[in-house]
Amino acid sequence: MARHSRVALALLAVVFALWAVRAHAQQAISLKDAAEAKRHFDVGLRLFNEHATAQALVEFQQAYTLGNRASALRNIAQCQRDLQQFTEAYKSYALLKDKHSKDLTTADLEYPLHEDASLSARSHERTLRV
Repeated sequence: MARHSRVALALLAVVFALWAVRAHAQQAISLKDAAEAKRHFDVGLRLFNEHATAQALVEFQQAYTLGNRASALRNIAQCQRDLQQFTEAYKSYALLKDKHSKDLTTADLEYPLHEDASLSARSHERTLRV
């Protein structure tokens, strides 16, 4: 009986180890993707500062797709807000809070909360006008 328990425990340990390795592999971002994400992020910042908000949004979206960083998602939401895409901005802020709250400061968390109320009201207004 003790032998069966040891075998079952060893098998459970192997299964857990394989699961952990698989989970880590899915979350890992290649160095190439990280570098490309940074490039898109930097281009997005330059475009945003040049008031080319629509083009900056595309760059931040590509940066987020490749790098999955909170800063890129925050900038996506800001661009959407500036472009008066309030429903999309609201969703981006919600995703930022849900997926990246551990990466954000208290001020970052409060800003989207404040924005949520404003964007929610605007998105409802916009929906009612359609």
